[in-house]
Amino acid sequence: MPSAAASRDSPQTRPAATGPKVSGPFASIHKRYKNAIVSLGAPAYSPHRPSAVEREQVIRALQESREAERLSIDTFSARVELALSAKSASQLSQLLVDLPERHRLGRFFLATVARISDWTARVELAWREPRLPLLALPTRDSVTVGRSSRSDCIIAHSTVSRRHALLRHDDDRWWLRDLGSTNGTLLNGCRVIEDVEVRPGDHVVFGEADYRLARSM
Repeated sequence: MPSAAASRDSPQTRPAATGPKVSGPFASIHKRYKNAIVSLGAPAYSPHRPSAVEREQVIRALQESREAERLSIDTFSARVELALSAKSASQLSQLLVDLPERHRLGRFFLATVARISDWTARVELAWREPRLPLLALPTRDSVTVGRSSRSDCIIAHSTVSRRHALLRHDDDRWWLRDLGSTNGTLLNGCRVIEDVEVRPGDHVVFGEADYRLARSM
């Protein structure tokens, strides 16, 4: 049966209902952004799916090439299946790449639609992604980050370990190290295994508590 001390030190795997609370030397800058939303899972990017009209245009072009005997029956049938199941406008345009000159305008139109749709989807994703709260980089030698009241930077989040990570300042450069936390530390999406250099603007995740690093003000 686990001891009471071990139970207290083991973080839960589910995030707390309220946002992370920060105290210590980082409290002032965190307070400015206390209303910022912590991103625990940005929506996945997905390309534009072709409309029924776009699919019909491609199938009509394939049919014309079949009637002109430029495509075999098997090739025509296979490309129609691909046109009906294509997941993006760029996939549709590939079905017309070897067709004669008169279909070049159709290929150009589909390629343009694909580029515009791709750009639109990325812009929408950027607007939906919430702003991250800022975490000030230390100005002294080093600070500990964790859930414990003894930490220099206290993050009251259920997925943060009592002694979670160490931020070190050395000659105007900063370094981050995970201190054997249960849920790990991520830097720009990559797990921190050993000392790694960090910079203002980097995205750091302690357990499931997200922050954007910033210079102290």
